[in-house]
Amino acid sequence: MSEEEFTRHIKIIRQQIEALQKYIDLTPTQQQQVAEAMEEIVASLGNLQLQQEEMQTSLEALEDIQDELLQQNEYLAIERQYYYELFNFAPDAYLLINAQGMILKANRTAGALFNVLPNFLIGKPLANFVAEAERSLFRTKLNQLSQLDSVQEWEMVICPRGGQPFDAALMVAPIRNTAGPIISLQISIRDVTKYKQANLQLQAIASQLLPEAADCRNSSFARWLAGTVCR
Repeated sequence: MSEEEFTRHIKIIRQQIEALQKYIDLTPTQQQQVAEAMEEIVASLGNLQLQQEEMQTSLEALEDIQDELLQQNEYLAIERQYYYELFNFAPDAYLLINAQGMILKANRTAGALFNVLPNFLIGKPLANFVAEAERSLFRTKLNQLSQLDSVQEWEMVICPRGGQPFDAALMVAPIRNTAGPIISLQISIRDVTKYKQANLQLQAIASQLLPEAADCRNSSFARWLAGTVCR
């Protein structure tokens, strides 16, 4: 019922009360009692109307709050989608795992890196994709994170499903609850095989050039010394 309809009903009730007073044949004392009762009824109706107005004001305030909440929910949904897309389409592989090493989330690059669809990575132990010889070390590092707060950098050999193992650089960031224990870990994984191979090639080239440079310097010094002696 709207405020206008409620006010109209109150007015009709008052008119009906006033009309009844004209048809009641009572003694003066009874008329006084009826009049007092009528005044109480009218006062109650006035209070009821006031309460209805307050309720209407509260409802309008609630509608405003509801509109604000809807706008906030829309904003949060947009932000959530934005960060989901950043996570999902990032060029590096990103994983979210729990403290026991179970994969909770994986982006598209992680799926490509492990040769498994991201949805099928969820619920799998990350250790399953670590080279068997390094799994014990991996679990030890996980256990040690409870005593560390900073981002950790690890190197592991990752074995994708049906693919060739590769050297990987892992950056591991622990996420803790307010009480302190780790609730999850953010992990980025990058294949550094080509980078390490390039470094080895540079080192090999450098090791070949150093003796040649030394021989060249020695020959120059010998020629300079011979020329000095002759003079």
